[in-house]
Amino acid sequence: MQCLTRQRLRVCKHRLSLASVSLLTLASLGLASATTFRGDTSIVVSTQTPYNIGLSGNDDLGDLKKIYQSANSPSEQALDQFNQIITDTGMKRTRLLLSDVYCDVDQTGDVFGYTMDGVFHPGDCQPLAWHLEWALGRGLSPHVAVAAFMPPRLVQYGPGESWDANGPAPALFQKYANVLVRYIAKKSLDGGASSVIFEVSNEADIADSAPENWSDTNPSAYTLKPLGSWGRWLWWIDPAKYVLNQWPPLQSHTMSNAEDPTLSYPYQLDARRLPRQLLPVQKVFSQAIVNIRNELAAANLFKMYDKMSGQRVQAALTGGAGSHLNAFATWDGANSTANIMVYNYDPTRVFGNNVSTETPEGISLEVDNLPFSDGSTVTIERYLIDANTSNLAKFYSDPTHPDPNLQRILLQRTINGGKLVLTGDALGLGVVLYRILPPTVVP
Repeated sequence: MQCLTRQRLRVCKHRLSLASVSLLTLASLGLASATTFRGDTSIVVSTQTPYNIGLSGNDDLGDLKKIYQSANSPSEQALDQFNQIITDTGMKRTRLLLSDVYCDVDQTGDVFGYTMDGVFHPGDCQPLAWHLEWALGRGLSPHVAVAAFMPPRLVQYGPGESWDANGPAPALFQKYANVLVRYIAKKSLDGGASSVIFEVSNEADIADSAPENWSDTNPSAYTLKPLGSWGRWLWWIDPAKYVLNQWPPLQSHTMSNAEDPTLSYPYQLDARRLPRQLLPVQKVFSQAIVNIRNELAAANLFKMYDKMSGQRVQAALTGGAGSHLNAFATWDGANSTANIMVYNYDPTRVFGNNVSTETPEGISLEVDNLPFSDGSTVTIERYLIDANTSNLAKFYSDPTHPDPNLQRILLQRTINGGKLVLTGDALGLGVVLYRILPPTVVP
């Protein structure tokens, strides 16, 4: 048996000849015929009685599959060797490590790319783009470990612990985190991923490896790897704040006095890595994830606007007291299409502390002067964004929430005297778009 071992993934190849299989079969049959069984066990299965005791409490089979349906991606040399394994095991997610090693920004922090041999290349970041393409091409949602390395653009500012809080480095690093998270999220979601997991410098638990030039008899020879993109996992730590050349590190009072600079540098065995709690780099990336999550959550509304065409026309509303409905309408004469966006917006709910139960408002829509013949049937595309539909922000906080993509349903109505009437709809806080297509167009 040959075994290919990788972190968190072990694949074994079994090779048995036909003769071996036959011999095993005969041996099994012979063993069975010569064995005296204990008393029979009766197994009764009720197909209509649910029984789940796993983590989710309602899907033991799903919980079981999750154990093996996520794994580290293989090395680049072996990417294609795992295609069949991915298919056979029904893998859903893969963990990408060390993919952002070359990712960088330009001097403004607004242009993303990668730096190789001191030269910045705007656009995609390699090998991150290759790794994402590999995962998405196999239907796998990415789990991306980020912030393991200092971006090359920031090396000039030294270790993160030495950055001036009011200097250029913190702001530039926040920009870098924003563009990196946006790049990964957009590339993943546009590529068909159901979600993206970010692992922010989680390898802090391994801290630094043993120093270079390690020697039991000559501690003064110890040196750290040079600061930079290919340096330490704990790249933000300032070695000047710690006592070096101690191996193994002094551990006295580490748990109660973790930031004592007289203690040795936090190598791999240093217990100080445990009480550090949330690290500065993790706070920066956490904010970046919140920023991009909010940015992408608004994308469905922008998509809705993008579906509208033509010139704005009047939309008159008559409603009861306390209504928060409003409308924005256009007519596209070239395509004979009417677009009516209706939105329910209550600023006291959005910005205030109103926690009362939301009551949807009924909608009665009338569209006049349509150039369609009486009795003709038109199709209406209806797109909705509310608390339960096309809600990317809610999906981010609860992956079991329904599909966050912009949802469409089709309706049909009959034209009467150049007029279309639509009743029976309702809208809570949210936006609904009606696109009335000409009779000749059926999506």
